[in-house]
Order: sequence, then structure tokens, then C-alpha cells
Amino acid sequence: MIPGSLWEVVVAEEEEDTASHYRPDIPTKGSNQYQEWSQARSDDYVNEYVKDMERLVTRLEEEGEYYQKMAEEHRLAQLAPTVMEDATTASTTTTTATTDKASGSKKSTSLPPKQKPMHSKSIPETYSSPGPTVTLYELLLDAYALSTLKTTNDSFSPPNALSLLTHIDSIYQRIVQRHDLDGQYQNTHPQTIPTSITYNAILRIIANGSYIPSSQNTISNLPQMDIPTQKVRDQALLMAFQTYEMMEASDAVHRNSCTYEYLFQILQTYIPPCRSRGNILRQYVHQACEEGVMTVSILQNLKLTCDKKDGLDYEEWMSRMEEEFHLTAVEDHDDDDHKGAATKDLPLKWRRVAKKLSHKSGNGFY
Repeated sequence: MIPGSLWEVVVAEEEEDTASHYRPDIPTKGSNQYQEWSQARSDDYVNEYVKDMERLVTRLEEEGEYYQKMAEEHRLAQLAPTVMEDATTASTTTTTATTDKASGSKKSTSLPPKQKPMHSKSIPETYSSPGPTVTLYELLLDAYALSTLKTTNDSFSPPNALSLLTHIDSIYQRIVQRHDLDGQYQNTHPQTIPTSITYNAILRIIANGSYIPSSQNTISNLPQMDIPTQKVRDQALLMAFQTYEMMEASDAVHRNSCTYEYLFQILQTYIPPCRSRGNILRQYVHQACEEGVMTVSILQNLKLTCDKKDGLDYEEWMSRMEEEFHLTAVEDHDDDDHKGAATKDLPLKWRRVAKKLSHKSGNGFY
């Protein structure tokens, strides 16, 4: 599968070994030629891997819907004899009452108690059909997040980028639909309850998505930006902010450090440097501190997004942050000692739940 993804079954290495054993045209494993061949093979097949995963999820959905349809037909078939028996009993009772009325007798006839069938057609469908679990959807979103890394700015295509964002939104809607059918906020089935991976994977896809080069993403170039590119920008920002707010509205997940890390990348990619971007960045920094999920990685991204065009107030504030928390030392040194020292310099209330809210199966990305 895609290297680095959360997909648990890794078969790529075994396939390469088998292919090398039976195909002499494949370079020897470990050689420079093999590295080039392996990289080219990975680039060529990455989209096929994602498509295979998509087809698997779609097939599970279709089989689940078919199973639910067959189960409903079986239930109605069992219900039919009970309905016919009730109809026969009602007809007999009506005839007796008519005969008594015609004879002029005042004898009262007690109607037999109506028995309620065990099953009824009016039972609402309050459960999702058997099908993909939320984990399988998250693996698919993770694969899309990694596949977008293969795209560069030179190959930016507004129609393809917009199509990807629309498709990702449709996957999320399928997840929400299954969650709603199982009771929404009363859902007790962990297989259909979205997790932080669900939302952060969407943000990661948007952050990794292709867009125009940063040299062209300026305020002065906005009037010359074509309509398709504007649609990609607007859709990406809309999905990002909606995802951020949906995590706040959810009672099953909480925003964590990765949420803000990808959000800062999105702001850096799709919003040109300006005072408005500086104000937005600063507001989200305060929000991350209040929620206790601030980390060194987020501070590093703040340095990357810092620009003089983001406003004088933001630049001065960022300078104070850099001086107080030694952001330069964090970026220049890769050893754990320097990173640990910088992390301890952060106030405890800023990072109190940073580790706790990180997804245990997210491999550090969610």
C-alpha cells in the first residue's frame, strides 16, 4: 500500500521481492537502479492504490445496503401472516355485530382484544446498514492525504483540485450519515463514531493539496486570479473552517495539536500575506493556548507563516514569542535535549492536554 499510511497490511515489499524473483528485468534490490525503479513504480501506482481502497469501501457499502434490503423483505414476509390473521378476526367480529343489529337484539358482544404484532411496518430505520467502519473510512482519508503529497505546484489543476475537495467532502458526509442513523449524539457504536483522525485527515488533505506558488499568492495578484483558482481557494478555506467548527460541536472528539498544525499550514497556503491573515493566526494561537494543546511543532509553523506583510502588530507579537520561547533554538537544533528544553519553557496551561488528546493510533499525524 502507500508507504507511511495507516493501512495495517503492508504488502509492497513482498510484491517487489516476488516480482524480482520472476522478472529478471527488475534491477537488483539495494542498487541505485532499484531505488529509481522503486520510486517510479511507487509514483505510478499510488493513485491505483487509493482507487483500490475506494472500490473496497464502495463495495462494502453496497453489500451492506443489499443485506439491509434483504433483511427488511424477510421481516415483511414474516409479518404478512400476522396481518392476514388480524384481518380475518376483524371481519368475523364485524359480521357478528351486524347480525345482532339486524335481529334487533340488545345483546352486547364484547370484541376480542386486539393483539399488537411483534413487528410493525412503522418501525423507523434508526440504525446504519452493515458496512465500512469509521476506521476504514479514516484509512481511506489518510491514503488521500499521502497521495496529495505527490502533487507539486507545477502540476496544479483547478478542476482536479476542486474535484478532490468535493470528493473528500462526500466521504465525510457518508461517515456522518452512518453516525446519524445510529443515533447522532446518542450513538453508542464505536464503529460509526467519528474520531479526531476523521477531522484531522480532512485538514491534512487540504493542507497537502496543490495550489499556486507562494510567489503568485499575493494581494497584488488577487485581481488577476482566474475564477477556477478562486473556487479552489474558497472551497479549501470553507472546508477547513467548517471542519474546525464541527470538532467543537462534536461531543465525541476534541481539537488537538494536529488540528492547529494543519490549520496553520492551510492559512499559509491559501491566504496571501496580509494584516487579516496575521489577525487570524494570532486568534487561533490564543485559542490553542486556551485549549491546552500548544506544542513546539505549532510554534515552528508560526515562524514559517510569519511575514512582514501580516501586519506590524503580528510581527512584533511574533518577535516577542520567538524571544521568550527560543523558537530559533527549537528550529536550529534537531536533538531531543534542545526540543525538550524549549517545550518546558511553554506555560503548563498552554500544553496541559497536548499529549492526552493526540490519537493513540494516529502515528503522530492525528
